[in-house]
Amino acid sequence: FSDPVLSTIINRDDYQLAALLFHELAHQLVYIPGDTEFNESFATAMEREGLKRWLNANETNVAESRDIIQAAEARIQHREEFAALVADTIEQLQEIYGSELAVEAMQDAKTEIFGFMRDDYARLKTSWDGFNAYDAWMASDLNNAQLNTVATYFTWVSAFEKILEENDYDLNLFYAEIQELSELGVDQRSYILYSKIN
Repeated sequence: FSDPVLSTIINRDDYQLAALLFHELAHQLVYIPGDTEFNESFATAMEREGLKRWLNANETNVAESRDIIQAAEARIQHREEFAALVADTIEQLQEIYGSELAVEAMQDAKTEIFGFMRDDYARLKTSWDGFNAYDAWMASDLNNAQLNTVATYFTWVSAFEKILEENDYDLNLFYAEIQELSELGVDQRSYILYSKIN
């Protein structure tokens, strides 16, 4: 492998490893240098669709497939809730960055906002049945770059899923449309994706 394969990857459940592979393989299919939102949202959409097809192709029995899909959907829901929490924090930070606050007051406000985010995360996690994948991230020294990284994974996921639905889940048609999108300028591409979810 050209990238390191960590024990935390290999020791995942089969369905989690399959989902990760679908995500990473999507980057080989379509990748736009400098457009992380497009790349990661596309890969996340492919991760979801790929998992469903993988379960079907492996003739996983209905009950087991349902349980796996539910577990995967729960993880996806946790990720989306976490991403929404981060997006809300980014919005609050942008408000203080655009304010007339002095530098020291702005830093204090930023620290307070991060504290609120950690409190909100602790409350959110109580509904996650022990899922704690973001604990280490939340315990780290947070900064704007970290927040932006989380937000980029989900920006356009629903738009890609809408395009897939519009193509009757035909992957060849879907990939052709995504390839066309990838050849547009970032503003035009973003406008089209935005129109799919609004």
